[in-house]
Amino acid sequence: MKNLQTLVVSLSLLVTSGFVLADAKSDKEREDVISYSFRYGIGSAYLSDLDASMKQVYMETIKMKEPAQIIGLKKELADFTKAALRFDAQVKAHRANLLKECLQKTPKSLHDKCVKDLKK
Repeated sequence: MKNLQTLVVSLSLLVTSGFVLADAKSDKEREDVISYSFRYGIGSAYLSDLDASMKQVYMETIKMKEPAQIIGLKKELADFTKAALRFDAQVKAHRANLLKECLQKTPKSLHDKCVKDLKK
């Protein structure tokens, strides 16, 4: 399901890029849109997949709490949960860094797109 979601997002980025490219007034503008789509658009899709996966991990962790206590794996589950939280924090930090980079390295005409795709 995640791969399908990534495929849909990637295809929509490609279609959107096609429309923008058709409207682009210069080769530089076309180049900027293509560069944006591959660097930040696809990165945004992967980050969204990771966010969705982390939500599932949290839900499953909640379900595992009681069985882990019963069989004596409470500490191990707590360690797993801490590791998941650290990973989630790293994903959020990467999203923030990618947004910052996008705003610094892309033309102002793409800044709204940066914010829309990467700010969550």
